[in-house]
Amino acid sequence: MSRVTNNMMINNFNNNYNKNQANLNKYMNQLSTGKQFTKVSEDSLKATKALQLKTTIEFNERYTENIKDGNGWLAATDQALDDSINTLRKLRDLGVQGATGSITSEDAKQIQSEVDQLQDHLVNIGNTDYGGRYIFNGTRTLDKPYVNGGSNNPDDYYAEGDISDGTINREVSPGITVDINVAGSEVGNGGFEQIFADVQKLSNALGDNDKDAIAQAIDDLDAHIEDTLRVRSGVGARQNRLELMEDRLEAQKISNTDLLNETEGVDYAETIMKLQGEENIHRASLAVGAKLIQPTLIDFLR
Repeated sequence: MSRVTNNMMINNFNNNYNKNQANLNKYMNQLSTGKQFTKVSEDSLKATKALQLKTTIEFNERYTENIKDGNGWLAATDQALDDSINTLRKLRDLGVQGATGSITSEDAKQIQSEVDQLQDHLVNIGNTDYGGRYIFNGTRTLDKPYVNGGSNNPDDYYAEGDISDGTINREVSPGITVDINVAGSEVGNGGFEQIFADVQKLSNALGDNDKDAIAQAIDDLDAHIEDTLRVRSGVGARQNRLELMEDRLEAQKISNTDLLNETEGVDYAETIMKLQGEENIHRASLAVGAKLIQPTLIDFLR
């Protein structure tokens, strides 16, 4: 049977006391931070999993921001297209009035004045901006695309010689992008510039009280309305897709956040119980230590 010396007991006491102090510090840190660990070395497996979850959540938040920006852009586009369709329908109604046989030249000129006002409104729609960026000028979003050229030539309506038909997109998931813009050249039957030119033809026909030219202008407006409706339908489909993806990302965020809390979060009730247990051990250790480390003759001689 091996002999247990006083020094051995003291060393064992010190080792156990230090472990108790480390546990007390651990549980107090967990309660103050709300996390099971603050260093990777404390639990490398859980720390790695938590890091992966945080990365996924951060990327999903960026995708959600992209979706919201894309939805805002598409909503502005949809509103502009809706306004365009309503304006074209009003112009068509005015054309039908002007084509009536009983309309006098003076009446036709009054209708012409209304058409010219709506033409200005259409040009303003073509220059719609979202957050200071023109939505119908492709990738040249800082350049104003259109002016009222007052001409039958579509090219006369470009503000700076031409417009861009470049595509703007947003990444909404790893490797998945969605186009969020509609170029002005895609609107109507030949682009906004062709719409403006055909509206000007209607205005000129009304000014001349030319019934045949008015009838042709009405046919042109019908084609623009039909094609603009088609473009707006495509915008709506993209909006629906983005909304579905946003809902999915929101569900993933909730799921990943819950999993992250389970991975690194603290069970407060359990941790408090462990802390109380270590506190009891700490008090008992102090009592044992007081009895174990007795005064020696040297202590009295000091």
